[in-house]
Amino acid sequence: MRPFTLTAVLAVALVLLIGAPVAAARSGDHAWSGSVFSTGGAGDESAVAVATDAAGRPIVVGSAVTSLAGDLDIRISSWTTLGVWRWTSVENFWDNPDNPASDDRAAGVVVDDATGSAYVAGTTEGTTTGNDIVLLKIADTTGEVVWAKPASTAVDRDDEAEAVARDSAGNVYVTGGCERADGTMDVITVKFRPDGSVAWTMRHNNSSTRFDRGLAIAVYGSSVYVAGLSNRSGHGDDLVLLKYTTGGDRRWVRYFDDPLHRHESVEGIAANAGAVYVCGSGKATATKPGDALLVKYLNDGRFAWAKWAAGNAGGSDAWSDVAVDARGRAHVTGYHKRTATGYDIVTAMYAIDGTRSWQAGYSTSGRTTDIGTAIAVDADGRAYVSGWRTGTDGDTDAVALKYGTTGATLWTTAYPDPARYPIGPWREVDAGDDLAQDVAIAGAYAFIVGGQSVDHVPGVDTDVFVLAIAR
Repeated sequence: MRPFTLTAVLAVALVLLIGAPVAAARSGDHAWSGSVFSTGGAGDESAVAVATDAAGRPIVVGSAVTSLAGDLDIRISSWTTLGVWRWTSVENFWDNPDNPASDDRAAGVVVDDATGSAYVAGTTEGTTTGNDIVLLKIADTTGEVVWAKPASTAVDRDDEAEAVARDSAGNVYVTGGCERADGTMDVITVKFRPDGSVAWTMRHNNSSTRFDRGLAIAVYGSSVYVAGLSNRSGHGDDLVLLKYTTGGDRRWVRYFDDPLHRHESVEGIAANAGAVYVCGSGKATATKPGDALLVKYLNDGRFAWAKWAAGNAGGSDAWSDVAVDARGRAHVTGYHKRTATGYDIVTAMYAIDGTRSWQAGYSTSGRTTDIGTAIAVDADGRAYVSGWRTGTDGDTDAVALKYGTTGATLWTTAYPDPARYPIGPWREVDAGDDLAQDVAIAGAYAFIVGGQSVDHVPGVDTDVFVLAIAR
């Protein structure tokens, strides 16, 4: 999933607003909500990712302006399953102490179930090293940053994080891009041990134009899969997929390009014991937008199949995220453009052989824009989708959807929803654009996170928000 970016401007201090649990919440109800914002000015913030710990508590990461200097810092927040904010004794943001004026951006978060510690991957700016990948370890009980470990490949060369994953032993893997001396980019993948030391760093370039970048990563057992883009001479932007062992040995590399050598994009990845799935878009040219694309490779590197999907209006259609259920079926969400309704949220499930089992659409009235951003699947194969829609007043609202195993819509909800939640400690107010960037499921709840417009004095700011929805 690639995040929708919100612009940050000004902030000076931390304030928190929390909702309260709704009594006897039914499936699809808003059980509670929480937000984090900075006061003292217009301080825009937004969450980009959420993960849950072994107790089912959400840990939310994003970027925030927390000082008058106006630079971005990494924001980390967490709540209990009852909606009570955790970690109140410490500031829950990280500003690079060696370069406080630098922009620090979160790329993702994973949680070690054995220890409860969270690991946040992001990008910071060194004093002499350009942009660097950075990994933060967050203490389970206090939320403090235990350590921050940068990974830099060269002086004055940019290294940037895009995605993070972990293995069962607590090692953390980060992928992104690293700059070469000639300004081109390689895919970079870094393995961090649980203590923050670097176990290995692998780079990949295509040896022609050498514009390569890692965008998504998944770990299954002893396999590490990295997906990204590779711009090759005569091919345009191609999907590149690499398999490493957890020990750092590269097993294979595969490029995917359609026969007409049009452009591909990469948004998400998922893996199981037998295969790896990569989603995004393909068939794009300088004059024609692309179609949604899902590609499957077997774990030995053999190509299995590629499936395209599109609306009927010749728009830019894409899958934003992919998840695999216990039966090996791939679930995707994203958006398709349609003549009558504009951009719609579209979710689909593909069987192991690539047959599309079902597809469902979600659209607000009129020719509007509705975008699916992330997907999670529970043990029974039901899909939970986050995204945003065009609201009745023309702004955007966060949205979440749940689908059954045959594609039936089990519930749909928007946030904020002042008509349904007008009073009480969970009162919801719509002050502007609200967008959900990620979704996670644990216990009784589905959690969506993103950016929420709130009318703060002296103006409307964007806050980090988390919404717990009864499953």
